[in-house]
Amino acid sequence: MNVLLALFSYGGVNEVTVDCLIRELFLAGDKASVTYTRISGDALISRSRSKVASMFLEMSPQQDVLFMLDHDIEFQPGDVIATCQKAVEANA
Repeated sequence: MNVLLALFSYGGVNEVTVDCLIRELFLAGDKASVTYTRISGDALISRSRSKVASMFLEMSPQQDVLFMLDHDIEFQPGDVIATCQKAVEANA
């Protein structure tokens, strides 16, 4: 499974979010190939999300899943990859 993981930030990223992201990337291991990108400096989140969606579509079919992560989200290790796996299984 190939995942494009996009982190959105405007004015900084929560420390807990960074910790969660690092743990997630370490755990991804052989379960997924993760391409990481960070979008920052744009206060209009819809424009930032549109840019990443366009990037994802241009990368297809190399990428299976686009996962968008906000700057202030906290999650458990394995949650992102598990969510992406479910999206692939559901063909969503």
